[in-house]
Amino acid sequence: DKPIDAPADLYLKDTKFATGNVVVVDGRFAVKIKEIIGLGDSTENSTEE
Repeated sequence: DKPIDAPADLYLKDTKFATGNVVVVDGRFAVKIKEIIGLGDSTENSTEE
């Protein structure tokens, strides 16, 4: 039971991956993502050649 615009943490397989706020869109609850949390060991932005 959180109020509208309350902070929310998003998890996938017990790992927090984003934070956001609870919002209402067309009468339905949704989460507006504010920050995506990096995993730290991702090679996606690696500069290795």
